[in-house]
Amino acid sequence: MEAWWTANVVQPFEELLHSYNTSSNRQSADAVKKRIKLAQTTGLCNLERNLNWTRFPDFIFDVVGANKCKVVDVSENQLEEIPEKVNLLQKCTKLIVANNMLLRLPDSLHMKSLKVLNLSRNRLRKLCALDLPNLVELIVDNNELTELPESSFGTMKKLEIFSCSENRIRDVTCVSVCASLTDARCERNQIEKIPDEFAFLRKLRRLRMDGNEHIRTVPSDVFKHCEGLEELSLKDTKVTAEDLREVEGWESYELRRQKKVEKKIDGNVMLLNGMDDGLERKM
Repeated sequence: MEAWWTANVVQPFEELLHSYNTSSNRQSADAVKKRIKLAQTTGLCNLERNLNWTRFPDFIFDVVGANKCKVVDVSENQLEEIPEKVNLLQKCTKLIVANNMLLRLPDSLHMKSLKVLNLSRNRLRKLCALDLPNLVELIVDNNELTELPESSFGTMKKLEIFSCSENRIRDVTCVSVCASLTDARCERNQIEKIPDEFAFLRKLRRLRMDGNEHIRTVPSDVFKHCEGLEELSLKDTKVTAEDLREVEGWESYELRRQKKVEKKIDGNVMLLNGMDDGLERKM
């Protein structure tokens, strides 16, 4: 028992202290102990930035306890993979592994309580199977993805925010099964067209497709059936307002957009990126 405790609890904890004390934003060992104590009592497991850790910290499981973790944030380190045992964190609602060196994920992620998953700014070339029925926000920006796991999106009935900007994805049709989606950010990929199936996203409010240079138009059914759509951004695509004026449903979208602009002006809120959709309007 003593050998197990040393190998699985004491040693990982000492490694954490050493990393903390040698990092660029070093604090005292007492501060680290307080962070661990906070994690044990609240379930908030926030690893300090820039510790240069290359593997997922075992203390989350062995010191804090898999059944206690509610939030895990290990951003801005050097992690290369997420281990299979992360699925033991069945009470975790947020898993943030942004700004690391991730190359590998488990075969699948099946964390039933997870609401937020952020894997942005890594080196992922593919996503694993995702069985995350309560997920609300999925962020995978700035990776090397070329495709999405099609069957996984059917399990994410509660997904509201999806962001996959700065990848090499060609097709996002699979996202159309996420009926709760309100915000889709797919800038600077290699998407060839906005899928007709996006018309099923009846709650969609914001769609950003900037930098997908092959896109030429927006399907008329998207304008007609996505009645909540009020922000559409198509900078650096082949789409122009002149082209879209010929698309059925454009006028209704334009009225919604103008109302939002007027509302912002009336409230003295000037959010330029929310008012500029990148379309050249020739009146």
